[in-house]
Amino acid sequence: MVTATTSTAVHVPHRDLELSFPVLTEHGNVLLGKHTMMKDRQREIWTMIAESHTTKEIASMLFIAVKTVEHHRKKLYKTLGIYDTAGLTRAAIRIGLINA
Repeated sequence: MVTATTSTAVHVPHRDLELSFPVLTEHGNVLLGKHTMMKDRQREIWTMIAESHTTKEIASMLFIAVKTVEHHRKKLYKTLGIYDTAGLTRAAIRIGLINA
């Protein structure tokens, strides 16, 4: 397993990973597990959620429907196994997606 102890991006070859939690690569991609990379839009929405933006604010800033943001949020919860905003924020800080 790969674990990160700092909030800086790490370089890891994604084809050989078995991750217990997401990892932020040096290129800004979020690795979720072996051969699995988070979509840019999901990462963008995760970042905005972690920065305390509301669903309506995110929808307005990205010019998308509130339902679309809600869909991405649900998908993040399921994919990451985290089911509250505080957990998403802690995970984003842990991998270096946002600064504390």
